[in-house]
Amino acid sequence: MKFPVKTTAKKSENFDKHEKLSKDLKATYMEINQAKFDLVREYVSLAEKENQAEHLDAALGVLSAMNKSFSMESAMAEHVELQSSVAEMYMRLGRTANNRLTLEKAKHAYRAAITLASVTGDEALREELRQNYRITLSLLGDKPQSPSLFKVA
Repeated sequence: MKFPVKTTAKKSENFDKHEKLSKDLKATYMEINQAKFDLVREYVSLAEKENQAEHLDAALGVLSAMNKSFSMESAMAEHVELQSSVAEMYMRLGRTANNRLTLEKAKHAYRAAITLASVTGDEALREELRQNYRITLSLLGDKPQSPSLFKVA
């Protein structure tokens, strides 16, 4: 007569392997995200050094791809910081070169940063981003059509 103890021991072994692999996967995922954040920082730095908005386009591409895979709050906070850096650099370059296309990109980057700041609950950053967004709109000559319903109420 065989006892099911061997089967249970094997299941326990498999569970332990699964746990280890899950931890390794999470650590690898965090390393990959950190590498992507570092890449975005490099793109922003390069854009500042060379006064070229094309580097910011690449940075936004990386950030957009990362939007779909967030579950860690610390990573989300860093993402908001980088998104706002990209928006700020777009605005600075667009303002300096009087380039409407770059300012349009700044407008969209600020909207994305405002949304991310709302998700993280960082109201101070959200308000700062909204002010910069309004500055970008004024540089573009855009005027809000009507006041926000939340401001009216």
